Amino acid sequence: MGRKKLVVKRIDNPTGRLGTYRKRKDGIVKKAAELSGLCGTDVGLIMFSPNGGLTSFASSGSIEDVFLRYLNLPDASRGELVENQEVLRQGLEHVKCEAKMLEVLTKKQALEEELTVLNQQQTEVQEKIRCYNPEPEETRSVREAEVHIRFLSDAIRRIEYLKQAKSSGKPASASRICQF
Repeated sequence: MGRKKLVVKRIDNPTGRLGTYRKRKDGIVKKAAELSGLCGTDVGLIMFSPNGGLTSFASSGSIEDVFLRYLNLPDASRGELVENQEVLRQGLEHVKCEAKMLEVLTKKQALEEELTVLNQQQTEVQEKIRCYNPEPEETRSVREAEVHIRFLSDAIRRIEYLKQAKSSGKPASASRICQF
């Protein structure tokens, strides 16, 4: 038993048409990628959904590169004459340049965001380090001085406890050290 032959005709219902497009577009892009991978061909695919959304695929480089390659073919190889070929070529070159600029701009923004995060982390680490190495002239408030005093007092108590434990020959309990 074979499969039923599907009659291909336009779907009248706009919602059904859009739903069918959404279900099938990924399959078409996948088939284009398979064709490119299996046969080593350059494939360029542009589709517009029923509501005008763009889907494009290029197997190598950008879609503009594929279409520029098509336009650079001699007329005999192309099979038909392309009207306003030079205008189209210039437009594609312009779009290609804009796409590269957009890519660079996007990378720049990502790097700036990463730099901001790293600067915040550096500031936090520097603040934490200040707790371990307090400089009296850099203490900004009484509260900060009290925190430094408490930290140093706790450190002295831990050292004294470890010293006593070592002199008495008893192993120091980690939970006891952390209590200070």
